Amino acid sequence: MGNRYVPPRKKEIRHIPAVQTAIGYPIGGRDGVVDGGLLIRAEASRMMVVHAPFCIDCQEKVKEAAGRHPILGTCYAGVTEYVFPLYAISGRTWGFICFSGFSQNPEASMERACAAAARFKIPKDKLVRAVNSLDRDIPDFDTLSAQAAPLQNMFTLLFHLMNPEHDISASNPKEAIYLKMSTHMNHSYRNPDFSLKELADKMNLNYSYVSHIFSKYSKASFSNRLRSLRIEAAKKYLEYTDDTVSMIASAVGFNDSNYFSHIFLTETGLTPTQWRHRYLEQK
Repeated sequence: MGNRYVPPRKKEIRHIPAVQTAIGYPIGGRDGVVDGGLLIRAEASRMMVVHAPFCIDCQEKVKEAAGRHPILGTCYAGVTEYVFPLYAISGRTWGFICFSGFSQNPEASMERACAAAARFKIPKDKLVRAVNSLDRDIPDFDTLSAQAAPLQNMFTLLFHLMNPEHDISASNPKEAIYLKMSTHMNHSYRNPDFSLKELADKMNLNYSYVSHIFSKYSKASFSNRLRSLRIEAAKKYLEYTDDTVSMIASAVGFNDSNYFSHIFLTETGLTPTQWRHRYLEQK
């Protein structure tokens, strides 16, 4: 996969067809249906059994390429993917998330898929069908970045909980403080009065010191992180409840429903009502 970012045209974001882990195993799909990107990835996972060195080498190269910033590229099987890095609390890159199932260049995707089928003895007709089902309408990068941020934060915390010895130690107290800050944010973002100052007060630390720690270890500003948490929660309310926009705004930490609608439109390209209608139409 190349590491040169090619910005796609601006457009509203749609439901992302697939999300995958760093080694290519799918963890989500659209309505439980395996789409083209997942089918090719499923075949790729089978390839890893026989061609593990090659596949592992590719994954390591992708992780290296996306280590400093997200990238857009096409894998050797012909699938165009956005790749967002996953960071440990210490700041090092330990993996990545793929938003997959797209084709930036259908002819090139077909050529790569056919070459992969021949190289790894995979039935060509399966990959051809998969490539033909790839979505050619690539999402907008800026909106997708906002949607990826909560996942990145979630995996950072999960990585720490599963591998504390690799992330936090008694000799690195600042990182431990940042982890506690992230936990507080996840529990308190629904409070409309929650702020960096309140976070500092909760932790009995100096405001300037907390601000320094957050800036050092976070990939987003405090205000952007807080807004992202609130908007992601609002999406779920819109999708799974009949609550009014005003009720949802209040539930996720906004005192003003009009301001909430403005922020939601800025972050997603849709009004809250449009988001709900689109979700219901896609069910």
